[in-house]
Amino acid sequence: MLWFKDGDRILLFFHVEVKRRNNYSGIHRLRIDNEVIEDLKLIEDHILDFYKIFMLSLFLMFRIQAIWKILLVLIFLSWFPQRRI
Repeated sequence: MLWFKDGDRILLFFHVEVKRRNNYSGIHRLRIDNEVIEDLKLIEDHILDFYKIFMLSLFLMFRIQAIWKILLVLIFLSWFPQRRI
């Protein structure tokens, strides 16, 4: 049963190490406009705002590309009305 005790010790060590790493991992301070922010709520709000703007800009960029493709097809069809795609 020695392997059973050793296995329990290894498992306990693993869980303690994972818990320690999870407690340490994270963003504890953030520099915003040359000002270091340590308030977790302000950090969270800033990161969420950043990604909201980023995702909105990606959405708009792809939306504009789709509109341009439609416009180009319409222009092409207006130049050659007898051709069908």
